Amino acid sequence: MFRSFLFSFSKALTSLIILFLLISSTTNIRADIIYSPDSINKIMSQSSDSSRLELLLKSASEFTNSNTELSIEYARIAIELANKLNKPNECILAEIIIGKALFIKGEYTNAIEQLEKSQMRTLAINDSINLIEIYRIYSLIYSRIGDFKKALEYSEKGFGLIGKLKQQDKLADIVRETGNIYYSFGEYKIAL
Repeated sequence: MFRSFLFSFSKALTSLIILFLLISSTTNIRADIIYSPDSINKIMSQSSDSSRLELLLKSASEFTNSNTELSIEYARIAIELANKLNKPNECILAEIIIGKALFIKGEYTNAIEQLEKSQMRTLAINDSINLIEIYRIYSLIYSRIGDFKKALEYSEKGFGLIGKLKQQDKLADIVRETGNIYYSFGEYKIAL
């Protein structure tokens, strides 16, 4: 009887281990597909233009902090595709990703030039939500190069739009960055 129980328990444990391995390997395969440039290129070759544009934007955004060159490459392809599909919001989003990637690379002048282009397009189509992100990145750039007055100016513009558009999800980033600017000024009480 004990032998039968042991055999059943062993069989159940083996089944659970196999099930766990199958589930975890599927999850890891999916992660490889999402984050592997080769896999992204393969999926792009088999997708519709709209799906490719969405994948390009998502991939460009995902790679911004870890692989700026790849992020910029995907964003540039997304701009071409967005222009072809006449999707100005997606084009602006890709341009903002490039501006952020250039900032992360330390190419502040190029980042500012890119953001100026994005800002003009954003204002032309009255897209205030993306303007918040542009102001946020401007604020980061000017803070990094030591122009705290200009950094604060852009941070305040972002604050104004957040309040006007009720975009509370963007508030935490602006508050943190504005606090950092005041801290850099030596205004510790205001920074808190």
